[in-house]
Amino acid sequence: MKIRSRLASTASFLRWARELKLSQASIALITRIRNSPPARHTHGRYSVQGRYPSIKMGATIQFESHRSEYHAVYNFEHDPRVLEYYDQPGKVKLKYRDISGRNGGCIHTPDFFVIYDDHAGYVECKPLDQLLELAKEMPNRYVRQSDGSWRCPPGEESAAQFGLTYVLFVPSEKTGTLTRNLSFLDDYSIRSYVAPSPECITKVQTTVRESQGITYPELLANLPKLTTDDLNYLISTGDVYTDLRSVLLADPDSVTFFSDRLAAEAFAAVAHRITEPVAADAGPVEIVPTAQVLINGAQHTLTNVTDEIISMINHEGKTSFRKRCDFEELVMNGSIRRFAPPATRQQEIFAKVNGASPEHSRKAVDAWKRIQLFVTKGTSKPMKPKKARATLYRHIAAYHLAEQHTGCGFIGLLPKARPGNRTPRFPEEVIAMINKCIVEKYERTTGLNITTAYHQLRRDCETKGFDYPSLNTFSKYVNQRPQYEQMKKREGKRNAYTRKNHYLHLDQSTPIHGDRPWEIGHIDHTQLDIELKCSRTGQNLGRPWLTLLIDAYSRRILAISLSFSPPSAEACMRILRVCVQRHHRAPQIIIVDNGKEFDGVYFEQLLARYSITKKSRPPATPRFGSVCERVFGTANTQFIHNLVGNTKLTKKVRTITKAVNPKLLAAWTLEDLTESLSEYCFEVYDTQDHSTLGQSPREAYNQGLALSGTRQHMFIAFDAVFNILTLPTTKSGSAKVHPRKGVHLNYLDYWCDAFKDPSIEGQLVPIRYDPWDASVAYAYVKLKWHPCVSTLAHFFKGRSIRSIEAASAELLKGKSDHGKRVSVTSRKLADFMAKVAEREDVLLARVSEMATRASNNLLLGRKEEDNSSADNIEQLPAAPESGNEVASPAPAKPKDPDVEFLLTIE
Repeated sequence: MKIRSRLASTASFLRWARELKLSQASIALITRIRNSPPARHTHGRYSVQGRYPSIKMGATIQFESHRSEYHAVYNFEHDPRVLEYYDQPGKVKLKYRDISGRNGGCIHTPDFFVIYDDHAGYVECKPLDQLLELAKEMPNRYVRQSDGSWRCPPGEESAAQFGLTYVLFVPSEKTGTLTRNLSFLDDYSIRSYVAPSPECITKVQTTVRESQGITYPELLANLPKLTTDDLNYLISTGDVYTDLRSVLLADPDSVTFFSDRLAAEAFAAVAHRITEPVAADAGPVEIVPTAQVLINGAQHTLTNVTDEIISMINHEGKTSFRKRCDFEELVMNGSIRRFAPPATRQQEIFAKVNGASPEHSRKAVDAWKRIQLFVTKGTSKPMKPKKARATLYRHIAAYHLAEQHTGCGFIGLLPKARPGNRTPRFPEEVIAMINKCIVEKYERTTGLNITTAYHQLRRDCETKGFDYPSLNTFSKYVNQRPQYEQMKKREGKRNAYTRKNHYLHLDQSTPIHGDRPWEIGHIDHTQLDIELKCSRTGQNLGRPWLTLLIDAYSRRILAISLSFSPPSAEACMRILRVCVQRHHRAPQIIIVDNGKEFDGVYFEQLLARYSITKKSRPPATPRFGSVCERVFGTANTQFIHNLVGNTKLTKKVRTITKAVNPKLLAAWTLEDLTESLSEYCFEVYDTQDHSTLGQSPREAYNQGLALSGTRQHMFIAFDAVFNILTLPTTKSGSAKVHPRKGVHLNYLDYWCDAFKDPSIEGQLVPIRYDPWDASVAYAYVKLKWHPCVSTLAHFFKGRSIRSIEAASAELLKGKSDHGKRVSVTSRKLADFMAKVAEREDVLLARVSEMATRASNNLLLGRKEEDNSSADNIEQLPAAPESGNEVASPAPAKPKDPDVEFLLTIE
């Protein structure tokens, strides 16, 4: 279970610092980190970045990498030893020698500052593959230890001045498994779950104690009254134990339960079988760090290799050293052999069999049929022609040799993958000239084509008296180089993106589509290929924008929203409103692109309020949004392109005539399209088989819920509180209350009776406004949201904030007089909008706004509602403005525990 920070007050922090005997300089440094916003805002230039809503910290925590920092955040959030943790804590100066031995250094911002119960320090997160590359460039900054762990000596030296630590966090496969399991159980710690009865818990624990190692399905089968949600809750609270670093809750068959950790370790020790090392393993000994060898039948792992000394560690953890010359001599005479565990040997066998071509596999099978009787039953060899006998004996010998070395004689019958002489036919000088020509002449932004580059190579070879290769040979050398890097150098990284490796997982253990429904959702926008008209005037209104929210696990469309407005923060809020209205749920993680509409303060505030993690995919990486892109394409080809007025022909704009012009053929209205598109998404697409899933999205969704639990306690009430939270606010999130005028918002004044209190005058109060109805706003006063009415509510009712802002800008432009500042009042604005109401463009804009509003009401399943009727709104405490930090205030005992605090961010 996640807990709140135990250093919430200054007194508790100072008490912790005194217990550790920290110096005044250390206390001042930590205090500055605790009270300051992040030193920098993260960006996802090359990786997935986002914000995690931390309950322990009462704030959203930034992470800049899904492969490392995201795992660290989950580790800190659930580790009971961690009291507090802060992202981007400030700059640290590092001093170290560069690869050439010269003194140098850098100003570096660590990823986190973590306060543990017995120490504190900086944490830098790096994935292993990136660390291996950095260690080559900066060997004195990143150092690998003999046990495989990593250190940063310059960081340790800088932090030690203040009595702090500096640690490198390198996620492993177990770390990824733990993160997936913690994410799987998050729903049972974020919201209050009705725990099973004490009798049920006792019965579960008794069953586990009597049947140590019982599996997940077996436990549910033995206790019919125990639900999947109940069992997940007991795992999250620790009432039943399973090793969350080794098993995967998304795969129930692999989950085994024990009464406690000690019982699990004892049973693991009893069940462990010592596997004998392979006596004669195939392949040469590699004298490199981490290589495994057999010395006198004992397994050793090389830890450090130099030109003179080789250090190694055995299975008991003891370190030994040998001279390199002696080690190589023992390798030559066979005293030291390469070691591979049976699992590794099995993988090698499968790799060789699966990697064989169909022709080679057929030859191996034919050879096996000829020698099967001789190698299995020892049948005497019949007399055959001499040549046939030689082939038969050769196959039998190859079979026995492979069986002796690898345990599988069949792979000895496979022909060589590339028979023939593969020795390079050109001297090293010519090969070096070929590679140099490719790098300097071909792999450049202004590079030559292959033919021109080849002729230059040919001329250089003739000048130096070497035989030059043919054009085909030169082309093979060009094509053998890494295609992504080559295309990136010639055409840029965006064009080269199609050649980049396609990853099936976000990291080494996390699937890109999640483990269950409602874990990952994608939000994206597209402009539909159809022209629409006004239902009242018949005028063409243009192409609408479609916003989708899709469940990544089941590919089910959770919500749709249609509008004539381009992508905006209002569209993001609206799609979540439609989703909650339909399902009373919201995804645990939402993945978005780098559009500005997803960085809105109130959008992130809503996500933080309902503990939703936001992840932003890197720029120019469409594969990250393939789930939405595929649905967009399917909807267009199966539905939109079959409607009258579709714009499929506009791709060939020169061939369009008046008879086939989509703008003149527009017949659909936004309301009609919304109704038909909803039926297609929720009834047709939802029930047809998906080629990737092998079943329909609805079937995959229901099956996923049955395996992972329905999690009904995560339901979100579609009430007045949620409606207000999905409304936008100002940049600061608040507005000042003026005497007798109320709050000034979007050029308009709003008033409510709560502003009559003299103690409220001049105070900043949290504010919300309806983007589609400028006549009403909402202010949070005395633990309650109050509807505020505009001074000219009768005129501005039903008018959008966007049209108000456009009219205000035109009014200011027309009223400006040689740089004099002109204020816009509600009365001036109303008079001006009344004058321009007869303009055609204003009328069309007004019609499109009305159509969008009607479409929204259709999606929400309600008629036109009167916003002024929201008098009895639930009490909800609001957070004060606090910079970049999302903090939790201390209100006076709210009535509803489900809305205990409202997270706000800058």
